[in-house]
Amino acid sequence: MFPHVRKDFKEKSSIPRPLGRGCFIASAFYYCSSLSTVKLSECTKLKEINASAFYYTRALKEAVNLTLSAGSLTTIGNSAFYYSGITSIDFTGCTKLDTINSSTFSNCLSLASVTLTGTSLKTIDDNAFYGCTALTTINLEPVKSTLKNIKTSAFYNCNRLATVNLSSCTALETIGDSAFYRTTDFIEDLEFKSTSALKTIGSSTFAYSGVKKLTVDGAPIELIKNNAFDHSKLVTADIKSNTKLLDIGASAFAYCRSLTG
Repeated sequence: MFPHVRKDFKEKSSIPRPLGRGCFIASAFYYCSSLSTVKLSECTKLKEINASAFYYTRALKEAVNLTLSAGSLTTIGNSAFYYSGITSIDFTGCTKLDTINSSTFSNCLSLASVTLTGTSLKTIDDNAFYGCTALTTINLEPVKSTLKNIKTSAFYNCNRLATVNLSSCTALETIGDSAFYRTTDFIEDLEFKSTSALKTIGSSTFAYSGVKKLTVDGAPIELIKNNAFDHSKLVTADIKSNTKLLDIGASAFAYCRSLTG
């Protein structure tokens, strides 16, 4: 519609920060594939990064630090950084941010670290970190008392992801379908005890993952759905008699060839 504007956006290598209005509108820098720096760390009044704001900004090789805007930031929209080149994201102190929305960081192939210290995160939405193949660890312990949902395919194919501290998340109620599918380097032992609020482990949640040990001891888990641990590296699955388990779905532990008991 405005070809001269689109061309200008795609060729820009840097942009000013939104100090006045405090937000980036939806699709503001959509497909600006040459954009290399935005200096979000200087946005002290930033309230919103809306949907697809930095979609497909593959040259954006930045460590995004939102610490200075922590008191004001409330929203990061769907696909805000989809397929961008960002290397890290620091949410330290973002107490008003309760959701990482759908596909926010999906296919960010250079994203290696995520910091959640001092946040009040409740939901990691569908595909939030889908395909982030450089991501090795995300420590969920800082949000252990607030995080309730990890939704469908949240960490799908994060094949270098080793630890997330899931067992520390006492408020967590649902781990969605395929949430940790093909996290082949996942080495964390899963222990859900009486202090846990977990009710559902979804379909294919840990399928083809590297998880080796599952312990359910007093947690209110009712459902372990179809293919939940299919083709995983499980060695032991210890489900105590004091659980509320109602159903283990079809092929939940299929092809767990190392499983001994």
